Amino acid sequence: MTRISDAAQAPPPNPLEDCTPWPPPPSDPIPFTPDTGLAVRTRLSAFELPDD
Repeated sequence: MTRISDAAQAPPPNPLEDCTPWPPPPSDPIPFTPDTGLAVRTRLSAFELPDD
């Protein structure tokens, strides 16, 4: 008769509860504020590019 070890009988770990993320998340999120004074580039298709 084979005996199952205690580790095999234990339920698998829950990754949402048993694992810690690496690196740890920052305590205070940094708000993203884009610089609105910068120029915005428009994307052109290959047919709209100038012939240089």
